[in-house]
Amino acid sequence: MSKPNETIGQLDLWLGGPDVILNYRARLACFKIKNQEGAPMKLTAVFIFISIFTIQTQAKTLQEGWFQLLSGQQHVGYIVQRYSFDDSKKQFKYVAYTKTNALGGNINESVTEVCDTGFAPVSYQYTSQVDKNAKLIDAVFKGDSMTAKITEGDQKNTIQEKIKKGTFLSNFLIYMILNNKAGLKTGNSFEYNAIAEEDAKVSKGFADVKEIETVNGHETFKILNNFKDIKSINHVSPIGEILDIKQPANGLQLIAAKKEDATKGFPSSDKLVKTLFGDIPKDSPLATPKAETKMPTKKSKPKADDAINANAAHVEVPPGKAMPPKIAPHEESQEQGQ
Repeated sequence: MSKPNETIGQLDLWLGGPDVILNYRARLACFKIKNQEGAPMKLTAVFIFISIFTIQTQAKTLQEGWFQLLSGQQHVGYIVQRYSFDDSKKQFKYVAYTKTNALGGNINESVTEVCDTGFAPVSYQYTSQVDKNAKLIDAVFKGDSMTAKITEGDQKNTIQEKIKKGTFLSNFLIYMILNNKAGLKTGNSFEYNAIAEEDAKVSKGFADVKEIETVNGHETFKILNNFKDIKSINHVSPIGEILDIKQPANGLQLIAAKKEDATKGFPSSDKLVKTLFGDIPKDSPLATPKAETKMPTKKSKPKADDAINANAAHVEVPPGKAMPPKIAPHEESQEQGQ
């Protein structure tokens, strides 16, 4: 199978909220791909694969939203994602769908992943359609073992690997940080091992929580992340909601936006989105600049989330339960994205 002839860049999202520190992965590869030899998998086959592995259950939404994907200042695509928790199964779930135009590589991508309350991986399904070339990954985990079935075009391969305790799916990074003994706090730094969903491989990463910054009127923590040698600057709310992600080296950025702005210029994907999510995800509260947010009336009480955001400068997010041993503060922070 031929390889991409040129990769302009990739955008790693890190969401914090389950789909975490920013790995709500808006994997953008702005590149042209040569035609493959052999019969390529059709887009409809990818959708069938998505449908088979998307089972809707009643779960509490932790965060959701739409994001505009930019290359430089050009709108090249969008991402929609949701983190949820199923109390009956005691599992976190992350679902995301990415769509780009020709300038963004003609990409259709989806990921559905599940982990337990300790963020140990349970399973994930990844699909990617770039022009006529499709890639499918179906991975399951048992104890310290991962079995991933990978299909690219007419080629099939199965990977079986042992993974170290504390390894997690990369899109859950922000929740791992929130759950860490040190919590989400300026000055904290973390070293971790995570599975990159697009290739089913474990890579080491570093995340540094920097100063609090106001972006579009929202108080956010600035987090520098380096995963797979890709550096990004992320702004997230005190409860892990993603506002934006930037990769200065390649000019890519992901910005929380209203659905109509994120999908402007693209054909409707509502049918596919409903298949993946069960419904249409709502806009993130961070998609609306604070200046445009309606203030509560004297008779109404402000929402708890608004109160947290408004006082972010004075907040040290309470840590959750003990984190897996591989997510631990490290002594030296490395400034990224500069």
